[in-house]
Amino acid sequence: MVLAKHLSELGIKADSLYYWAWNDFNKLVLQSSPMLITGSAPDFEQHEAREYYLAYTVAELGKFLLNSDYIFNFFRDTDGMYVFGIKGIIDFSSENEADSRAKMIIYLKEKNLI
Repeated sequence: MVLAKHLSELGIKADSLYYWAWNDFNKLVLQSSPMLITGSAPDFEQHEAREYYLAYTVAELGKFLLNSDYIFNFFRDTDGMYVFGIKGIIDFSSENEADSRAKMIIYLKEKNLI
């Protein structure tokens, strides 16, 4: 969620299939809409989450890098971490591929390279 918030703050915006949202019980949930459903049947109510961010998939994050002039590398290291980077320049690692890609996009955006 921290990376999703950072992407949003940098102005990275595109459609996504998923959202990170804080529900009414102050729990962070991954869902397909920024809308929350509360109550019990038959009196359900729907309202927008007080705070939510787009939760990009690996494919959605890849679209931000399509027009880049860089050659990216991706591999899984011996510790099982996902590493995404620009060969010979910088690498970012994480426990999942989407976070590694998000870190790369944040780096490129902060350096005004995309």
